[in-house]
Amino acid sequence: MMFADPFARGPRPDPLSQTGRRAFKALAPLSQTVISILTETVPAVLSRKNPNER
Repeated sequence: MMFADPFARGPRPDPLSQTGRRAFKALAPLSQTVISILTETVPAVLSRKNPNER
């Protein structure tokens, strides 16, 4: 069963898919910064907890 690609360009674009694409473009850099913040803070928190467990 094939699913419709929301990013595929059809003969007449869906307004909902257009707003979804716009929201995705707006959220992409935000999620990128969240991922970078998590990858920086998580190892620091883990290394901070490790001496207490030893």
